[in-house]
Amino acid sequence: MIIVVAMITQIRRHPIIAFQILALLIATAAIQGAIADPALIPDLIAWEARTASYPTIIEPWQFALDADRPRALLIALFAAAPTLAAIIVCAVDGRNGLRYFATRLLPAQAPLRRAALLYSVLLAIIAAGAVLLHGIAAVAGNDALAAFGSSAVAVTASALIFALTDIGGVSEELGWRGFVQPKLTGGCRSAAAAALLVGLLWWSWHLPRDLALIYPNMELTDFLRHELVFAVTLVCISVVCAAACNLVGGVIWPAVLIHGGANVWSTIGGAALGDSWSYANAGVHAALAAICLIGFGPNLGARRPRAE
Repeated sequence: MIIVVAMITQIRRHPIIAFQILALLIATAAIQGAIADPALIPDLIAWEARTASYPTIIEPWQFALDADRPRALLIALFAAAPTLAAIIVCAVDGRNGLRYFATRLLPAQAPLRRAALLYSVLLAIIAAGAVLLHGIAAVAGNDALAAFGSSAVAVTASALIFALTDIGGVSEELGWRGFVQPKLTGGCRSAAAAALLVGLLWWSWHLPRDLALIYPNMELTDFLRHELVFAVTLVCISVVCAAACNLVGGVIWPAVLIHGGANVWSTIGGAALGDSWSYANAGVHAALAAICLIGFGPNLGARRPRAE
């Protein structure tokens, strides 16, 4: 009992540290459980190609049922680790802690016109980028994008649906932008500084996956280069997400769209540009982050950062 009380006290005193430790532990356990079956990931990739699937929030469940591979549900557990960690940390404060999330799940806490404009702009950018990259992939003769269709209309519709249901965006964002960003904003000099830290925490959370699935197939120098580019990309996306969420009053749905849209772009961009995609992706998101910093200032549109 004394140990439990001591743990609760430490979680209340250091919620971000507790969150990150929990998120990493859940992610590590899920990944290690998944790779205990060496054929699981290759079989999932083959199933995706055969069924023209995209990694939405329901895909692990579809694969687990279709292929009778219940271990695939560990992939869903990995993706949900940040949200689960945030819920656990907030649950320590009881009802008040869990109420913390309530307003962040609303569609918006800003004037309807501003929210509608923001969501429209985000959807248009995601669709335009997807159509452009899909066209480049088609010219290159890449036929690995069956899930998106072939016409511009089909690609647009698919990109928007997948951005809204992407396993990363839907599963993670209650943790990153719903919990960590507002918590850190209150203790940092600016929302931009908080977004930088969120981006670094976000990157480090991926390490159990990258060390298990990417590093074994790379030389150390190539892996370190990959991780550096990936870290820069996530920090830039974090800045864009923070600005977009602030514009609609701190709700998470713009970040869900941006996160999901970035993953959609990565799926198509990898097919279109191959190994050079990671650098192009980092450059695009760096430009978007710069626009947010210049346009909204260091507080990224937040009127009055405060401790959460």
